[in-house]
Amino acid sequence: MTDEEIRALINTTKNAKHAIFTLAAANGIIDEREPIDEFVDAAARLSDADVTFDAAERLLILLRRRGIISDEECFILHAAYLKKKS
Repeated sequence: MTDEEIRALINTTKNAKHAIFTLAAANGIIDEREPIDEFVDAAARLSDADVTFDAAERLLILLRRRGIISDEECFILHAAYLKKKS
């Protein structure tokens, strides 16, 4: 998808969270842990970071890891999601 298509999806759904779930469903992505998640959790614990991701953020990570969206598209979706969430 292009950046413009990501923005259009957000505008069409009127909600970044819904856009993330729609994009994940359209690509067969489900919220599941991957082996690298164990390492990330351990690194977060060791650095005293209290990082937890909700379902939408985990789907966003999976969409990026699998190459369905680019770094820029991930940033656009995450920024819109965090803006709405706050």
